[in-house]
Amino acid sequence: MIPVEELLGRNRRWAQSLARSRPAFLPTLAEGQSPALLWIGCCDSRVAPTTILDMELGDVFVHTNIANLVRPDDVSVLSALDFAVNHLGVDHVVVCGHTRCAGVQAAVEGRAEGSLAEWVRPVRDHYLAQRAEGVDLGDDPREALDAMCRLNVVHQTSLLLRMEPLMRAWETRRGPEVHGWLYRMEDGMIEELCRRSPIPASPRAVSDGQTVSDG
Repeated sequence: MIPVEELLGRNRRWAQSLARSRPAFLPTLAEGQSPALLWIGCCDSRVAPTTILDMELGDVFVHTNIANLVRPDDVSVLSALDFAVNHLGVDHVVVCGHTRCAGVQAAVEGRAEGSLAEWVRPVRDHYLAQRAEGVDLGDDPREALDAMCRLNVVHQTSLLLRMEPLMRAWETRRGPEVHGWLYRMEDGMIEELCRRSPIPASPRAVSDGQTVSDG
């Protein structure tokens, strides 16, 4: 266990070092942010977006939850999406999952309990639907889990495209682009699984959020 005093000491050393090497950086950043993308990812401590993208403070607007879900009933993800696309004007929205995701594993195995079980229920429903449709996830348990992690990312991007804040952004400024990524724990690389743009074909399509195009 790391003592709290050590954590605060690390913060002081970091802030002092940054002030010496880039004295204008933090004061400038304090005036406002203009991130390039919204990252909707998993809470896993091994997947830090600015680290794995080699970016820095202010570059990424981050929302995380267990298993990188985009639930229509989650006001937290809706508000983050609305603020990012309609106030900050990000150019990209990324849903990023990762291999060996414990949240997806708990859903697949049906062993989650309590609030976790309720949270990952949509993942389990999607998994059971894939099984019912005869989707082959592979025989090896680890490969099957990673295959479901990929399917989960693609499914979440599909849900994202139907969300009102994103459709409103496309109605007004024809953006942002939506990406589905998978971070591979084993080698640190990111796979792009899909790239999508909601294209409003008519006012009715914009209102209902049904018109979707894959890029």
